[in-house]
Amino acid sequence: MKESLEKTEVGLRNQWLDCLRAIAVFNVCTAHFLYLPPVKSFLPQGYYYYKGDLGVWIFYVLSGYLIGGLLAAEKKKTGAIELRKFYTRRVTRLYPSYTCFVAVMLVAGATELQKTNLSWWWFLVPWLDMKVAGIGYLPFHLRTLHIEEKFYLGWGFLAKFFRPCVLTGVALALLIYGPVARLLVYFPAGPATLMFDSAADCFAIGILLAYGRQKGV
Repeated sequence: MKESLEKTEVGLRNQWLDCLRAIAVFNVCTAHFLYLPPVKSFLPQGYYYYKGDLGVWIFYVLSGYLIGGLLAAEKKKTGAIELRKFYTRRVTRLYPSYTCFVAVMLVAGATELQKTNLSWWWFLVPWLDMKVAGIGYLPFHLRTLHIEEKFYLGWGFLAKFFRPCVLTGVALALLIYGPVARLLVYFPAGPATLMFDSAADCFAIGILLAYGRQKGV
C-alpha cells in the first residue's frame, strides 16, 4: 500500500510538471504566432514578447526544480555526484535537436550569417557566451539554450563540491540577484531573457522548491 501511494504521488507530481510545461509551450508558441506581422499590427507593442518571456521563465523554473532535485537526490543516495555522467546526459538530451536546428538555419538563413560578423562555427559551440543583441534571428533563438547550459555547467559543479546549506545560500543569493539584474541592466537595454544573470532567480526558485520538497516542507 505504501509503495502504491508513493507511485501515485510521483505520478501526480509528474502530471503537474507536465501541466506547467504545457502552459510554457503555449505561451512561447502564442508569442511566435503574435510575432507574425498581420497579427502583430493589431496588438499593443510589447504584448507578444511578454507572453514569450513568461513561457521561457516557466521553463527555467522547471529546469531548476528538476536538475537541482536530481543532483541533490543523487548526492544524498550515493554521497557523490558523477559530473561526467551528468554532463553526458545533458549533451545527449540537447544536442540532437540543437544541431538539427542549427543545420537547418545555416541553410535557410545563410544570408543572415553574412550580417552577423560571426564565423559559422560559433553556432556549433553552444557553450560560448554569445552577445545576442543585434546579431540576427539564429543566435537570438539559441539564447535560451545557452542559458540552460550555463546553469547545467555551474550548478553541477557547485552541487558536487558544496554542502546543501551552501547551495541553499547560493540559490537565495541568485533569487535576489536576478530581479536586480533585470531592473538595472536588461529592462532599460532590451529583452530580459538574453543572458543567464537576468534569469538566475527563475532557476533559484526551482532549486529551492526541489530542496523544500525533499525536506518535506
